[in-house]
Amino acid sequence: MKKIVLFLMFILFVAFKINAQTASINGEKYVCPDQYYPYIYSLSEPVTSLTKVSISIYDGIEARGSSNFDYFMYEGDQEIILYIKWYDNGIVYFLSDNSSNSFDTELNILDKTKVSSVLIASGVGTPIHDNTINISYGETGTITLEAGETKYPNGSLVSQFDWQHGAYNVSNKYYSFSYGISDRHGETITVTPIGNLCGHNTGLPTTITIKRTFNGKITLNSGNQICINENATYTINNLPSAALVYWSSNEKLTLISSQGNTNAIFKGLGNGRGIVTAMIVIGDYTTTIENNEVWVGVPSTPMITIPSGTMYPSTYYQASANSSFGNPNGYEWSSEGYCFFVGSTTGKNVTFCPGGSLIPTDVVTLFAKSTNSCGTSQMGSISFNVSNDNSDFLKSTNINNSMRLENNHIDDSEYLLLKIYTIAGSLVYSTYNVSKNFDIKSANLPNGIYIIEKITENGKIIREKVILKNR
Repeated sequence: MKKIVLFLMFILFVAFKINAQTASINGEKYVCPDQYYPYIYSLSEPVTSLTKVSISIYDGIEARGSSNFDYFMYEGDQEIILYIKWYDNGIVYFLSDNSSNSFDTELNILDKTKVSSVLIASGVGTPIHDNTINISYGETGTITLEAGETKYPNGSLVSQFDWQHGAYNVSNKYYSFSYGISDRHGETITVTPIGNLCGHNTGLPTTITIKRTFNGKITLNSGNQICINENATYTINNLPSAALVYWSSNEKLTLISSQGNTNAIFKGLGNGRGIVTAMIVIGDYTTTIENNEVWVGVPSTPMITIPSGTMYPSTYYQASANSSFGNPNGYEWSSEGYCFFVGSTTGKNVTFCPGGSLIPTDVVTLFAKSTNSCGTSQMGSISFNVSNDNSDFLKSTNINNSMRLENNHIDDSEYLLLKIYTIAGSLVYSTYNVSKNFDIKSANLPNGIYIIEKITENGKIIREKVILKNR
């Protein structure tokens, strides 16, 4: 690789033997092209007889017009002097008595040198990336650029640099420029090393591009929940005065204010996520920003979750409903199949109990819908199988006159708590400390199908479906 360096003598010593002697080569390592430089091949002692030295030059030529030739040293000679002109980075080889020595050169020309880096010494702009300075629209200020440490091939520092920016030309390590709220976009700045090596006054230029960017966003000024035909208002912040604005939205909203303003008003059209976009045009720069904070109309359809695995009668389970969007303020639950709810059916979470039947497997479906200030959502649902292969669930019983609470699975003389539900899950009767001689007729219930839930003192729960027929 060609490098740049001031004209300094560089001496390279390489030892080898010619007839048991050591040798060295002295010469210029950093060279200019098309100029002759002396190189001296020296032995530690004069030769004692005729000695042939083969010389090869790459990317250069010796003053006598050859790049490959033999040189004869006569008795008493101790050195060879060659004058070599280089075209590029070159090497000269000396070979004698199966021993060799070489000397490398590097071109010392300024037009191969570039600035190592360009840094922001001070100012508002972001760090330079991919030779680009990003400056936000709407900002004003001054940025000072600095040429990074740049060296010639011999390690000496380049001290002067030429900056070109439009009509401005500055020779310094630093360059400063000012910017307004929307100017300078697309302008370029070049920086070039300055020197005087091998007849060249400048090195290779490095180009930096100024890019103005827009970092503003759309702010929702109203609440994030509106009903159909209600309005949502938006504002774009950090918008420069020279900017043009074009508002649009998805099918859930419609623009009812005029185009081109910093502020916009949209009206709700349909249920769902309202998405507002604004295309910003500043000169030849265009960008699009978006806001999707608003939900229009009733909540999204609830997603219902229940425990995984097989479900059995006589067992309590928890279900949960969630409308992810629309700010729901309440839920309504219902079911289909042999199932009833225990407790409230208007919360996000409910307790349900499969009622069981005489068939091996029942299918139960839970339904939930959510509400907000705009109305009620669509119904969400989930279905599951109930296995009736469960010995703890009592058989169905037809009751014509009276029913006593008898169950061979229970040893307690009394039940701590007894509850009676309709087949739809509504609690119609409850009592405490009930003996096994309890008569369901005493509950004064009309004819129908009921679920009797009995809780023993040791916490065991037994449920039974009964068909009550009063005479």
